[in-house]
Amino acid sequence: MLSGDIADFSLRNVLEFLSAGDKSGLLTIRSGGIDGGVFLRDGEVCLALVDVTRVPLGPRLVALDLVDRETVRDAGAAVDGTTFGLACGLMRVASDADEARNVAGGHTRESIGWLSQHDHASFVFDCTVTVDAWPFDPLPCDELLADAEHSATQWAEMRDVIDDLSCVPSCLVESSSMTEVRLTSAQWRVVALADGRRSINDILELIGLTQLETCRELAGLIAAGLVELVRAGGHSAVDMLLHDVRAVDALAFGRAVPANDEPSPTTRSLSLSDTDPGSGLAITDAGVGTPSTTIPHAGAHPVHKRNAAPDGAGDAPSATPAGMPSDVNVGLFNRLIDGGRRK
Repeated sequence: MLSGDIADFSLRNVLEFLSAGDKSGLLTIRSGGIDGGVFLRDGEVCLALVDVTRVPLGPRLVALDLVDRETVRDAGAAVDGTTFGLACGLMRVASDADEARNVAGGHTRESIGWLSQHDHASFVFDCTVTVDAWPFDPLPCDELLADAEHSATQWAEMRDVIDDLSCVPSCLVESSSMTEVRLTSAQWRVVALADGRRSINDILELIGLTQLETCRELAGLIAAGLVELVRAGGHSAVDMLLHDVRAVDALAFGRAVPANDEPSPTTRSLSLSDTDPGSGLAITDAGVGTPSTTIPHAGAHPVHKRNAAPDGAGDAPSATPAGMPSDVNVGLFNRLIDGGRRK
């Protein structure tokens, strides 16, 4: 077992050391919540993965008509339960072995290019991992590192926009600068998977494009103001909108916010406002008004304050049957309707 820190030994240095010793096994590079992996046999590289728990090669092979979806499922059911075993199975069932080798080689170069960007990662080499099942000749380490430099340069160009593949892309609900949106087929494939729940790694595993192609298209969508990236624990614009809708529903009809829609610990309270009939709702820093609910306040999407509620606006309305608006809520809707008519 060999371990260390990339800050002391670059990924190139570590791979060159393992290559000189003709080592076989799995080199894991840990950075944040992602464990990248490089599988070596006799000092040469069989396969590299940005995330050693995922093998985004199946959809790529399907997109190139090298396998069909049923074959991918069969290969997954027949493997030994490891990502490397799945990759080996996929390579074996490809209709064109040379093209499959090129796909795996390109994926490996891109993965090493991405992993080499992390200066503060740690590494562990496990020589007990067996890699004999790889169906192709492994790539010489020095040749691979030279080729991976080009991928590293392309990754670096996107680093300011995409620096963490565990971030979740989400389509923006408002894009005032866009009057007409035209998407390429590749961009549409990214948008179709950017549902605010899947991470970039999830999308890489599903989309059928190369890692660099996917991230390049994603970076373009972000620059155009169509997509945003949300880090773990954050809230997207869609999340904020959903909380707003459910908060109004809870205030108007006395319905509880669903248990699976708990607000973020960093919240602001939503309460009734009697000062401006056209506004209807106000955001206040303190919990004013009962019944009330909370919506998350994300730093990337600040909540703009409306008119604050006056004293007494927090008096609780009388209890009403579930689903029936109280007198206060009827007044709220009347003000909302009246405000809409005046516009």
